[in-house]
Amino acid sequence: KRSKARDRAIQRVPCWFVLSDWLGAELRGRGVAAERIVRVPAAVLAPGVFRADCGGLSQTLMTLGRLIPRKGQDRVIEALALLAPSHPKLRYLIVGRGPDEQRLRALARRLRVTDRVHFVGFAPTADLEALWQQADLLVMPARPERGGDTEGYGLCFLEAGARGLP
Repeated sequence: KRSKARDRAIQRVPCWFVLSDWLGAELRGRGVAAERIVRVPAAVLAPGVFRADCGGLSQTLMTLGRLIPRKGQDRVIEALALLAPSHPKLRYLIVGRGPDEQRLRALARRLRVTDRVHFVGFAPTADLEALWQQADLLVMPARPERGGDTEGYGLCFLEAGARGLP
């Protein structure tokens, strides 16, 4: 949501380091001078090889992030319900917590996929590696909200890539 206070705060930052051209354009659109925006390439911390069988449908999908409508976990639950009859082993790990959890649980109940949707909740850093190892595919179907709030660049994409997870 755009606000004058936020725009003033954005202007006070002397230099912005961004991971995407999109985020740089967003900042320029808010009046930040181009010379105060530095584009840094995204990189993974370690080389990885794809673990999933990209020729077929992965068995375990995972989303990592706050449970808010913008993150799009509801779209994955809806897709899972459509795919469930023809993919009996397909499941979805939702890692994180937030205000949208009850709505997402209700959606899973209504679509009759509660046995396939696993709400992990908050996972401490020490426990995340085991969750990454269970996943075959990271899904992050973020979407912009009506007020303009959108996902800039989620670091979980880099984390997944470092583990060879598509």
